[in-house]
Amino acid sequence: MSETLRSWLEKNDLEKYAPAFIDNEVQLSDLPHLTEDDLKDLGLPLGPRRRFLAGKPSLDRFISEVLASPGFEEGRAAPANLPSSAERRQITVLFSDLVGSTALSADLDPEDMRDLIKTYQDACAGAITRFEGFVAKFMGDGVLAYFGFPQAHEDDAELAVRAGLSITEAVARHTAPTGDKLAARIGIATGIVVVGDLIGANAAQEQAVIGDAPNLAARLQSIAGAGQVIVSDATRRLLGSGFEVEDFGQRDLKGLTGAVPTFLISGEHSVETRFEARSANITEMVGRDQELALLLERWSLAKSGEGQGVLLVGEAGIGKSRIVRGLLDVLAAEDCTRIQYQCSPYQTDSALSPAIQQLRLAAGLATNDAKADQFAKLERVLARGGGGQAEFALIAELFGLGGIEHYGLTDMAPALRRARTLEALTHQLLGLAAVKPVLLVLEDAHWADPTTLELMELCLDAIISAPVLVLMTSRPDNQPEIAAHPHVTRLTLNRLARASAEGIIRRMGGGALPPETRDAIIARTDGVPLFVEELTKVILETGKTSIPSSLHDSLMARLDRIPDVKEVAQIAACIGREFDQDLLLQVVDLSEEQLHSALNQLAAAELIFRRGPAANRQYLFKHALVRDAAYESLLRGRREAVHSDILLALERQGGVASEILARHAEFGGRIEAAAAHWRAAGETAIGQPAYKEAIANFNAAIRLCQTFGNDQAWQREELELQVQLGQALIANLGYQATETTAAFERGLALAEAIGDQELLLPSIYGVWASRYIENRPMEDLADRAVQIARGGDSGRYCVALRMQALGRFHAGQFRKSLELVDQALVVYDTDAHRHLGLEFGHDPRAAAMNYKAWSDWHLGLPDHARAGCEASLAWARAIDHPNTIGLTMCFGVAITNIWLRDIERVQQAALESIQLSEEKSLSLWDTWGRVHLGWVGMQRGDADAPVLMRQAIETAERIGVLRYGSFHLGLLADGLSRLGDHTAARATIEAALKMQSFTQDIPLAPDLYRYRANIRLRISSKAIGEATADLEHAIELSRAQGALSLELRAATDLARIWAENGKSARSASLLQTVCDQFVEGFDTPDFLDAKSLLDQTS
Repeated sequence: MSETLRSWLEKNDLEKYAPAFIDNEVQLSDLPHLTEDDLKDLGLPLGPRRRFLAGKPSLDRFISEVLASPGFEEGRAAPANLPSSAERRQITVLFSDLVGSTALSADLDPEDMRDLIKTYQDACAGAITRFEGFVAKFMGDGVLAYFGFPQAHEDDAELAVRAGLSITEAVARHTAPTGDKLAARIGIATGIVVVGDLIGANAAQEQAVIGDAPNLAARLQSIAGAGQVIVSDATRRLLGSGFEVEDFGQRDLKGLTGAVPTFLISGEHSVETRFEARSANITEMVGRDQELALLLERWSLAKSGEGQGVLLVGEAGIGKSRIVRGLLDVLAAEDCTRIQYQCSPYQTDSALSPAIQQLRLAAGLATNDAKADQFAKLERVLARGGGGQAEFALIAELFGLGGIEHYGLTDMAPALRRARTLEALTHQLLGLAAVKPVLLVLEDAHWADPTTLELMELCLDAIISAPVLVLMTSRPDNQPEIAAHPHVTRLTLNRLARASAEGIIRRMGGGALPPETRDAIIARTDGVPLFVEELTKVILETGKTSIPSSLHDSLMARLDRIPDVKEVAQIAACIGREFDQDLLLQVVDLSEEQLHSALNQLAAAELIFRRGPAANRQYLFKHALVRDAAYESLLRGRREAVHSDILLALERQGGVASEILARHAEFGGRIEAAAAHWRAAGETAIGQPAYKEAIANFNAAIRLCQTFGNDQAWQREELELQVQLGQALIANLGYQATETTAAFERGLALAEAIGDQELLLPSIYGVWASRYIENRPMEDLADRAVQIARGGDSGRYCVALRMQALGRFHAGQFRKSLELVDQALVVYDTDAHRHLGLEFGHDPRAAAMNYKAWSDWHLGLPDHARAGCEASLAWARAIDHPNTIGLTMCFGVAITNIWLRDIERVQQAALESIQLSEEKSLSLWDTWGRVHLGWVGMQRGDADAPVLMRQAIETAERIGVLRYGSFHLGLLADGLSRLGDHTAARATIEAALKMQSFTQDIPLAPDLYRYRANIRLRISSKAIGEATADLEHAIELSRAQGALSLELRAATDLARIWAENGKSARSASLLQTVCDQFVEGFDTPDFLDAKSLLDQTS
C-alpha cells in the first residue's frame, strides 16, 4: 500500500509527506474521505493541504487503475488473497448500470463518451474499494462487484448496500458534456455461489461466479430507477435496522420463475464509527450462575450417595458445552473421577462409539501399538474400576482385540455378549464410584447411537445409591427419550440476558467498544453465547465497527483470515468434528512438520483445540458450526475427493467401524463401496444385536442400491438387503409394522422380477408373517412357500411347513396342523438350522413347538401342551435368539398357560417378555406381554387391571397387531364381568364376537360364546335360555373342530346350569361323556372343575 500511496502523493507534489500518512495508518481507500482538518492533524501546511484537496477529483480514477493492476493488495479486499481453488460461499453481488448511457452514446463524440464511462467506472471502483468489495468486471456502462469474496466480512450485505448508496451519490455529482446529470442504478442480491474458477486468459482473465445471485442482481438493477438501490429479500434480511428499507413490491423478473420480492434502500439510519480493537480470550463462564448452581447441587447430592442424572437441552451454540466445562473447572480441585463421552453425527448408528473413544483416549491406545501393549494399556485403565478378566475380555472385544480368546474365556452368543458388555461398562462406572465420586458426561446426546443411550439408562438405574452424576447435553430437535427417566433432571438452557451477553463481550476484551457497537452485537446475536463470542472476536480481530450479519459470514471471515491453513481446516472437517493428526497427515499434501504448524495456527485462531495430552494428537473443532462452515465451503467434487482419500487411509489403517467407512465412501462418491460397507455395518449390528442401528444401516445400503435403477445385479443386492432389513424390523417393530411389510413386499417384487428362487421364500415368509399378525388371509402364501421349498433346502422346507401348520390351526384343523408340525420338526436339524432364526425372524423349530402345544391343548392333551411350550422356550434360550425368546414367551408359554389357567406362569412369562422387549427394543412382545399381565391382574381381582389391559389392546391395534384381538377382548370381557363391570363386559364381548366373525379365527369362537353366556347370567339369573343357547353353540363348535378342551369348558358351564335347575342326571351324563375322552390333564383346573361338578350330580 505504501508504494501506491507514495505514487499518488508524488503525482501531486506531496511525496515528502508520505511518512506522515504511513505513520498514521492511512490507507489508499481512506484518501477520498480526508478533510482539511484531517490534513492539519497529519501536519500538512496550508500549501500542501490546497494541493491535496485540488487533486482529490483524480483519486477515483487512480484507485480504479490500481485495482486493475496485477498483484494489488490493500487490506482484506486485495486480489492477492484470491483462493487457490474454487469454493462454495455466500456472497453479496452488486450490479451497477449507468442510466441513459445508450442515448448519451448517440449524442456524444466517442472520445467524450470514453471519458464519461471512465469517470463513471472510477466513481464505482472507488466506492466499492472503500467498502471492501471486489471489482469483478467492467462491462462498458456496467460494473459487477462481489462482497464476501475473496475475503468474507461479517457484514458483507451491509457493505454492498453502503457501496451502492455511495455509488449513486458519487455518480450524481458528475455531469455529462450535454449538461445532463449522471445517474446510476444498483441491484444487489445475496446467495450461495461457486466462486474462484479462473476463466479467460491474460488481461481477460477473471474469477467466475456460478449461482443465482449475479443474475438476480442484474435483474434487480434493471427495475431500479435513476439513483435507486434495489435489493433482494435475502439481502434485506441481513441488513438489520441500519437502513431505511421500503417494500418495492413483488416483481416479475426476466429469466426467473414467479414473482420476486424486492426492496428499495433509501438511506442509512446511522453511520458506524471506526475504533481500535483489543483482543482477549474468554477466561470464565458468563451468565449461567443459576444453571451451574443447580449442577453443583446435584453434584453434592451425588457425592452423598444419591446418584443423579441431568440432561442439558438447548439449541446449537446456546452454551451447553460451556456449562459442562464450567462445572469441570469448579470440580478441578476436587478428588473425583471425570469421564467424558463425545457423540458424533458420523456414528449415530455405531454402537457404543462414545465409550470406545473415551476408553481409547484414557488408555492412550495408538493404531501402531502391538496387541500386547494395547491389552496392557486397557488393563491399567480398567483396573481402576475393578472387575476381572471377564470384564476386561468383553471390553477388549469392543476394540476388535479378541479379548475372549486372549483371556481364554468361553465365547458366548451375541445377544448375551452384548448384554454382558453393557453390564461390564456399568460395573466399571460403579467400581470407579466406589473409590471416589464420578462425573460422567455425555456430550451431544442427540447424536448418540441407541446402544449408548441404552447404556446410559442402565447407568442411571445403577447409580441410585452411588456417588455418580451423569450429565448429558442435547439439542432440542432430537433429544433422547432418556429425558423421561425418573432419575433425570431436564434443564433447558434459555438464551442469555443482556447483562450476561455484555459480560462475554467484556471478558473477550470488548469493554472498550463503543456502546452502539456493543448494543448491535447483543441485538444481532439474540442472546446465543456462541454468536456473541464469535461475532465479538471478529470485530476485535479486524477493527471493523459494522456488525456481522450472520454466523455463517462470521465463521467464513475467520477462515479467510487464515488463508494459508484454511484448506487444512476444510480437510479436517471432512473427517468430522473430531479428528486425529495421524489420519489428517495421510490426506493433506503437507509434511508432518508443516501439518503440525498448521494445526497450531488453527488452534491459535481458536477454531480447534487439542483434546487431551499432546501425545494423543487428537483435535476437536471448537464448535460443530465451525466445522460445518469449513466443510460446506468445499465444492462437492473436492469434498468427494477428500472423503475418498480418507476412506483409503482408513482402509489401510484397518479396524475401523464399517459405519465410518460407509459414510466416507458415500460422501466420496464411491457408491458401490459405500453400499457394501453399509451392509457390513448392518450385519454387524444385527449380530450384536443392535436392531435400530441395523435398520438404519440396511436402509442406507438400500438407498444406494436403488440409485442403480434396473441393473439386475444391484436389484439382487437390494433384494438381499430388503430381506435382512425385514428381519431387523421384525425384531424391533414387529411383523405387522408398515415398514416391515414394505420391506418384504419390495423383496417379493424384486425376487419375482429377477427370478431369484433362493430369496423368494424369505420374501414370501415376510409378507405372510405380516399378514398373519394383521389377521389377513395368508394361506395362499403358505401353500406357495411349501411348493417352492419342497425338494430343496430342508431348513426352508421346515419353515414352509410350519407356515402351513399355523394356517391349519386357525382354520380349526388341529390334527392336520399337528401333522404338519411333526413333519417340520422331523426336517429340522438342530445343528444345521440354528441360523434360520436370523433369516426368518425367529426359529422355526421353536415356533412349531409352540403351535404343537396349541393343538395339543385344544385336542385335550393339556400335559403335552404344557411340556411342549416349556420345551420351546428352552430351545429358544439355547440358541439365544431374542425374538424367538419373545415369541415363545408370548405365543407359547403365556397363551398356553392362559388356557391352562396357570396365573403364576403367565405372570412370569409376561414380565420376562416385557423386560426382554425393553432390553432389545421388541415392541410386539412388549405389547402382548402387557395384555397378558392385564389378564393376570383381573384373575387376582385387581380393579385397575382392565384399564391397563385395554390400553395394551389399543396399543396393539394402533401398531397393527390384530391377530388374537378377539381372544384378548374375550379375556377382557370375562375379567370385567368377574369384577362386576357387567355393562363394559357386555359391550366388550359383543366387540370380540364381531371381530371373530370378521377374521374367522375359528378356534376362538367357542370360548367367546361361553364368555357371553356367563356374562348374561351374571347380569341376570333369568337369562338362562340365552346362556344355554350360547353354551350349546359353543359345544357344537368345539365338537366340529375336535377341540375337546373347549368342549369340556362349555360342557361344564352348561352342566352347572342344568344341575342348578333340577336336571342333575342330564348334567352328569354330559360331563361324563366329555370327561371319559380325556387321557391326561386330570389335575388341570378345567378338569377338576368338571370332575367336582360331576361328583355332585352323580
